[in-house]
Amino acid sequence: DGQVKLWDLRSMQECQSFRGGHVHSAQRMRCRLSSCLRYLGVPSEDGSVCVYDVRNGQVLGTKHCHRDACVAVDLQPRSGSMVSCGFDGMVQFFRAPSTGAGRGGGGGIREPRQR
Repeated sequence: DGQVKLWDLRSMQECQSFRGGHVHSAQRMRCRLSSCLRYLGVPSEDGSVCVYDVRNGQVLGTKHCHRDACVAVDLQPRSGSMVSCGFDGMVQFFRAPSTGAGRGGGGGIREPRQR
């Protein structure tokens, strides 16, 4: 159905559903919750990465970064960075945009750094 669903395992009830920012039909993909439990990084079969706000399910940013399906996302809380990998064999590194007044804010996803 192309959705990512967040479940409460204690009550076995769905807490939030995320859709609209990513494509998912067949591939097994690995999403990642941020350590503060506020953001969800989701890979997409169209080669992009999507970041959702867990509280309201809104898309915070999407970045096309792979030529083939993106299959995994990981978040690094200390540096505010994100890593994605895809079937194109590339690993992409992203940093949160700086606002000039410290960390966070700003929204969006910076251009990937290739290694």
